[in-house]
Amino acid sequence: MAVRTLRSRKGITIVTQISDAEAARLLLEAAPRLADKSAKFARELSAKFRSYGGFTPEQAVWAHKMVRDAGLMPAGEAPPPQTQAPQEEDRPEPVQLPGALRLYSMFRAAKAAGAELPRVVFSTPAGRPLAVSMATGKSKYPGHLNVTDNGTWHKSVWYGRIGLDGKFFPSGDCDGEVFDMLVALAEKPLEVSNGHTARTGMCGLCQCKLEKPENGVDAACRKAWGL
Repeated sequence: MAVRTLRSRKGITIVTQISDAEAARLLLEAAPRLADKSAKFARELSAKFRSYGGFTPEQAVWAHKMVRDAGLMPAGEAPPPQTQAPQEEDRPEPVQLPGALRLYSMFRAAKAAGAELPRVVFSTPAGRPLAVSMATGKSKYPGHLNVTDNGTWHKSVWYGRIGLDGKFFPSGDCDGEVFDMLVALAEKPLEVSNGHTARTGMCGLCQCKLEKPENGVDAACRKAWGL
């Protein structure tokens, strides 16, 4: 297989010659020689590959990195890479997000109503999960809004962040579908939230299962979020 360069959003760069399928297989071989937490992560990554037929870009970096760190790269594999930050020219340009100030108004209302870590979960019409959450005071950009695929912390795909000035800073994983749904959420938050609720049966504002999802998000949630 041709040499590939994989890069995570945090700047971890992996040069590899093996396929993702081979990496998934080698993860299981590596698991017994890893610490408990890492071994569990390796098995989960391998299971994700088998379940979905592939890795996300972020998962691929971690899978190949763990195989390399366990010393299981095949002979003749490319030399271990150096961790490096993405080059400036590789970063997508920030764009103004229509309706961004409305999103911030919603999050301020939720915080004022008592939500410690407010999060909006929504989805595309095809069911692709997305989430917007507010960065904590310990983050690099406190108060900014992060956009992800709603995965758990170390497995989620980060699509970018919305700055306090309303500019969206996309990651390399952000595509047109994600951006269009983000614009839709910012401009028509209740309509998008109701659509997600109808598709999933879950309230996108409190993440609770609703008895009558066809009625949209719960009235108490609408009030708490200023909708």
